[in-house]
Amino acid sequence: MIVAATRYETPFTGLSDAWSGLDDFLVSGTKAGQLFITANNLGDADYMAFFNGYRPSVVPSLCDKPGKTWSGRGGRRVVMGRDTGLVFSIREASGFTYEPVSALGQPYADEDLLACREVLVLPQNISTMTLFEMATAGMPVAVPSREWLKTLAKESSSVLGELSFAQLEGLSTEGLSPDNPCNYKSPDYIDWWLDRADFFLPDLMPNVRVVESVEHLLSEPTQAEALGARYFATIRERNQTIESRRRDAIKHFMAML
Repeated sequence: MIVAATRYETPFTGLSDAWSGLDDFLVSGTKAGQLFITANNLGDADYMAFFNGYRPSVVPSLCDKPGKTWSGRGGRRVVMGRDTGLVFSIREASGFTYEPVSALGQPYADEDLLACREVLVLPQNISTMTLFEMATAGMPVAVPSREWLKTLAKESSSVLGELSFAQLEGLSTEGLSPDNPCNYKSPDYIDWWLDRADFFLPDLMPNVRVVESVEHLLSEPTQAEALGARYFATIRERNQTIESRRRDAIKHFMAML
């Protein structure tokens, strides 16, 4: 059983012959019933299909930590991102309402994060383990909208800066079509990935609200506040659905043995 996550071809991104060999192995193996491939997110499923024509089923990660559930008792609001300068600029723009996550400690404890009222996440990718963990724990999250993310990505390479290994390694894009998800110089590149972002899928991440600006961030309620008494039930239903999909995938794989 193979899980395609964070671009399946690594470490062969810049090695066309090796990548082609990997694709031949994966496709022939699935056709022969020797391999069972899933993807833990929509982006990686479509990414694989783009290059070798095989689209694995999507089985999201649960990333559950026993006993780790959002409490919100602390009431603090924090910003999580890899660009310290950008994080501090949002802190200032929010009138210090949102603090850097480092204010919780370095490293911070899970309990301290889960006691926060909300986390504004400035994602480096369209699918991250941290976002899965927060969704499973019921942590209220805010994520910039598509247009705000695209603006932030122009300001900081840390925002959506890890969409492909071609982008990370600065590989040549010569000869790549505009719709190729490795063509990080294409005007369609970020949109291709954002069309498949975990955090824009409300069924997958019902804990997430999308915000257009700092003003919007401050003026609208968190997802927990907006859903009220229905919030925890929504999170439980989401987790049960993902667990069911995981069990079905394992049963399918075991039946192949």
